[in-house]
Amino acid sequence: MPATGPVVVSGVTGFVGGALARRLIRDGEAVIALVRPGRAEPAAAAVPGARIVEWDGRSERDLASLFALARPAVVYNAAAYGVKPGAREVWPNLRGNIDYPVALLLAAAGSPGCRFVHVGSCFEYGGGRHGRRLAEHDPALPFSVYGSAKLAATQIVRNAAADLGIDAVVARLFAVYGPGESDERLVPTLIRALRTGDSVPLTAGGQARDWLFLDDAIDALLACGDPDSGAVPGEVYNVCSANAVTVRQLGDMLARVTETSSERLGWGRLPYRPREPMWIVGDNSRFYSATGWLPRVGLEEGLRLTARSARGRVASESRAA
Repeated sequence: MPATGPVVVSGVTGFVGGALARRLIRDGEAVIALVRPGRAEPAAAAVPGARIVEWDGRSERDLASLFALARPAVVYNAAAYGVKPGAREVWPNLRGNIDYPVALLLAAAGSPGCRFVHVGSCFEYGGGRHGRRLAEHDPALPFSVYGSAKLAATQIVRNAAADLGIDAVVARLFAVYGPGESDERLVPTLIRALRTGDSVPLTAGGQARDWLFLDDAIDALLACGDPDSGAVPGEVYNVCSANAVTVRQLGDMLARVTETSSERLGWGRLPYRPREPMWIVGDNSRFYSATGWLPRVGLEEGLRLTARSARGRVASESRAA
């Protein structure tokens, strides 16, 4: 249903946040896009039609004044640090994944009736026992600073929101992929290697992951932001496919949809990373029971759509060059 006020989205220059903001705009919502200082231009290009507001992530009083005037119906925190490979620095992880959402939540406290949706991560769990889907009540033992920071944010947002009287929901996303994903991420890397024939060094690919197409993830976030969807304030929900597919199986499937050969991929040329979990597969039954949400796009179809989009982007860039 349409929101009764504007919708605030942070992280619009990122993969999920940008897609969420564009979907809201297509649906006729007024979107306020929060960006770091100096990021207004790329944000305007990423989400045309949004009102761009630069915010440093710290001064919640300035943002609270904006919210008091705008009276947003929903605030989505899709901003994060540490998603890209190599972004493992401790302080940026803590500032981007804990300080930022807490300041955003405090700013939202001055807008009565505002709903707050925090985008969490499957890496909060750390990993699970092979063959057993991770449920929201399972122990969370993150293996990285990123996962630890995201888990801390989930816990603080839930408790602080209860104290402040804010309806907050945490959507714990699993392995989201789709058109527009950053080039250094796994799926775009595999597509590029399969098409160019340039071998990319990979592990043996035995890691089981829970892959979710971008459009399905956005549908889930919209359900979390809708007070009539059944998503209960104060709860954490797994947003996932509940299907285990290894990285190697993913590569084989991509080879089929791109009509190439997975022999082009350099399986086994890299060791597994230290402490890398071999099983991160979620149980989505709790979110389904609350909202009726289930993924609509199967993995093979989603990979085909992603590969087609990547091919179109490369062709556009070639023409522009």
